[in-house]
Amino acid sequence: MDLKVLVLGAGGLGCELVKNLAVLQVSEIHVVDLDTIELTNLNRQFLFRDEDIGRYKANTAVDYLSRWCRAKGFNSTRLVAHCQDLLSLPRDFYEYFDFVISGLDAVGPRRFVNKTLIQLTRESHFQTCIPLIDGGTEGLSGHVKTIVPGVTACWECSIDTLPQQQTQYPLCTIANSPRNLEHVIEYVVTVQLAGEELEPGKLLELCHQRAVQFGISTEKLTESYVWGVAKHIVPSVSSTNAVVAGLCCNELVKIYNDCVDFDHLKNFKTISATNGLYVNSFQFDRVENCSVCRVSRLFAKSSLSGARWYAALNANEAIVKPTRIVNFLPGKQFEISQRAVDRLNCIYDESKEVLRIKVASGGCHGFQYDLKLIPDSQVQRSLKELEDDKRKQEVAEKSGNEAEPEDFDEDFESNKDVIFVLPGNGAKVVLDESTLSILNKTILTYTTELIGSTFKIEGGNMKSSCGCGSSFDVEANQ
Repeated sequence: MDLKVLVLGAGGLGCELVKNLAVLQVSEIHVVDLDTIELTNLNRQFLFRDEDIGRYKANTAVDYLSRWCRAKGFNSTRLVAHCQDLLSLPRDFYEYFDFVISGLDAVGPRRFVNKTLIQLTRESHFQTCIPLIDGGTEGLSGHVKTIVPGVTACWECSIDTLPQQQTQYPLCTIANSPRNLEHVIEYVVTVQLAGEELEPGKLLELCHQRAVQFGISTEKLTESYVWGVAKHIVPSVSSTNAVVAGLCCNELVKIYNDCVDFDHLKNFKTISATNGLYVNSFQFDRVENCSVCRVSRLFAKSSLSGARWYAALNANEAIVKPTRIVNFLPGKQFEISQRAVDRLNCIYDESKEVLRIKVASGGCHGFQYDLKLIPDSQVQRSLKELEDDKRKQEVAEKSGNEAEPEDFDEDFESNKDVIFVLPGNGAKVVLDESTLSILNKTILTYTTELIGSTFKIEGGNMKSSCGCGSSFDVEANQ
């Protein structure tokens, strides 16, 4: 597979992910992890051995799989390790990859990567759009989230699905009247050993002394139990890691082979193996007021969907030829991009509305264009009136008489409007003659800015624009 994939984390889930990608013969695999190998990792992180304890996980995983690939004849697979904090990596580092797969065990880094990929997509106007596949495990449960920036819900949209934070015990309770072993361990860690490096043997001894002091049973008080509570460790199960890693890589393969309808993608999967194996897949919708990927009400989705989105990532923006132009002014040029057509067709499917563009004086730079959705029924009535008027004019010319002009809707003066009928389902763009003259040689496109997705007009005589996005100057003698 000719892909450059970034894997975040080389722990229990990360080892499974990197192994799967190597088996798939992905051409380039980069692994980021700052952690070093500990003895407790060896029961589930199968790429590591006793002699690797103390080494960086990323380096060790890459070395092991590089040898394995050479032994299997997979000479086209290149593996690279990055032994550093992913939060310190520059944004352009992420631009290099086609996919990012996360096997992280913390919320903060996930949020950081999600926000970074969303910003890359916005700032490049979808020329860079890197899917993020996030896997997570906890005991016998797990999840897989497929995130395509600007197309599906982002990671932040589903943050409310996270389990509650670890229980915080009041200091007065754990200090004066501990009632269970958790209270005992919490006191020893936060008070007696505050600021010290935890040693399992010493920690167990102090916990045993305090439990006996307050008459709490020490039957469960073992080194592994104390260490698990102190470190808030959730058991990691190898079989769960394997299942979740397989589902993550399956999502990558589906997207790579254009086997996904992004408009109906079941982008959230949860698994539970507490009683057999249960997998639930469903579509998690974007949150309208999401702090990371929120967009405007009218222009709420990416302009490309399905296979067209993936195929267009490395392609230039196409210009679409209208099916029909009504009342077009000779010598004038106005073009509409493929993205704008896709979005207008989507709007038309949802609400049978078309886009009306009008330029007026004002704004920060002298002129300002206004984009407004109007009912297509209004346009259809005006088109019918135009056709009726044209037939009357033809009849009048044949009879030698002059036809009287018709009165039209003040808000939609068909005799002064130019109507672009777009290919697809009947979507349209409407401009009046004066607007078309000012916007001569411009292009209507659909972009994603930091404030959200929207239509935008670029090029032509428009000399400059400001932060509002619709105000501009016009150069003379163009």
